[in-house]
Amino acid sequence: MSVSELKTWCAPGPTPKERTGRLGRLLRPLPGYVLRLVLKNSWISLALVVTAVTVATLGIVVVLPGYTSPSSRLYTSKFGYGTLQRKLRRPFAVTSTRPARRVLTRSCLGEGLVRSEPLVVSIVPMGKIKKLHVKDGDFVTKGQLLAEIDSTKAEIKADAARAALATAKAELERVRIGSAYVLTYERPKLDAIKKNAAEKALAIETELQQINIDLAKKGYGTRENYLRQQLALIQAQTVVRQTQFDLGMSEKGVAQSLVVAESAVQEAELALKHRLHELSEYRVHSIADGRLERCLVHEGEYNQDPGKPGFVVASGAWFEANFDQGAIRRVNIGDDAEIRLEAFPEQAIKAKVTWVNSFVNYDLGGPESTRPIRPMGTGAPEWPATFAVKLSLDSGKNLPVMPGMTGFATIRARGEVLCVPREAIFAITAGKGLVYLIEGDKFVPHEVTLGVVDGDFIEIREGLDLNTEIILDGHQVLEPNDRIRVTPQAEPKR
Repeated sequence: MSVSELKTWCAPGPTPKERTGRLGRLLRPLPGYVLRLVLKNSWISLALVVTAVTVATLGIVVVLPGYTSPSSRLYTSKFGYGTLQRKLRRPFAVTSTRPARRVLTRSCLGEGLVRSEPLVVSIVPMGKIKKLHVKDGDFVTKGQLLAEIDSTKAEIKADAARAALATAKAELERVRIGSAYVLTYERPKLDAIKKNAAEKALAIETELQQINIDLAKKGYGTRENYLRQQLALIQAQTVVRQTQFDLGMSEKGVAQSLVVAESAVQEAELALKHRLHELSEYRVHSIADGRLERCLVHEGEYNQDPGKPGFVVASGAWFEANFDQGAIRRVNIGDDAEIRLEAFPEQAIKAKVTWVNSFVNYDLGGPESTRPIRPMGTGAPEWPATFAVKLSLDSGKNLPVMPGMTGFATIRARGEVLCVPREAIFAITAGKGLVYLIEGDKFVPHEVTLGVVDGDFIEIREGLDLNTEIILDGHQVLEPNDRIRVTPQAEPKR
């Protein structure tokens, strides 16, 4: 542009038409179609300005944070922000944290199936099966009538026992009144009467003997009369001694006779009780609540073997799961669990651990393995090593849970442990992990032993304490010999 043109351009008071002509002469080097577009459409100028502002804003808001973000691939590239930081020998910003004790939930997954206790209901008496009241698959309750056996012979025996009991009671009454025909020598009252009569007879014979002695002294008696009287006296004395003996024996024996008679009554009562018990066994009842798994007899059959199994009742229902041996320290009696059966995958059944088998076997919930498997994807042959756990099912669910149903059990147990956020751990393998210890503006890799993982936190079993400061975030881009700048510790996650 020449000086004259510049003077003309800057001269005051040009009209819009003149200005347009001057601008056209200045922009003459541009392509004609662009010039005409700009001159005729002023909104294009505005759009260009907006575009420039937008591009600048995107560079500041999007590109620059992405360039400086450690999570972006550009950060670790040859021309990335990390490389620039190292070139300038500037420290990398990191966030620190310390281990804390928190309540974590341990989760273990196992596979298994619903089991029950098979109880055998035996048929004790021998006889013809009169009637069956159940069939396979029926739900039965404890004491429910299952079958009836022909009890005609048993009823006859029970009636005979009742008659024997009545006879024994009658004999007891006869002993008490002293009229029992088997108790001839055990009548103390009769023996007392005989003894009294014998003593009176002896007294008379003694007095007659004395009279004969007095007559003999006076010369009126004969020796024959004396001897006869002496013989009569001896006989009277013998009768007295005999009655005394009988009375003593009957007085002592009558108490024992009562014991014998009472024992006979008791024996008859027991015999009747035994017959009635036998009679009750002719009606077969269930011994527990459960599902009738199998009925082994039929109507009209004759049970010729006492105690022969007649029914199998599947009593109770629990879930028996097999867990990997690595969880044997984390499963305890009383832990809460959740079960999902294949038959009802949408229903979560609450359960509780009631028994833990401490023996480990090669069982995955079915038959024992006979060859190695590779469940972990390690590439090396592995054997399944599991232990069994019994879980009680919550009866609150109205589900038709049947023995044999398969599913999965998840055991959850809560406990307070030392833990750190999961993002602070890197290079996790075989229960071990690495963290970065903070030492001034340097960091040192440190190995720790890991435990339970629960959400955002992971248990630290060995390697750290409550006062150890480690890097929480920012360690992803660090390289050996890098310097760090620790930002204020982040608030602990809840």
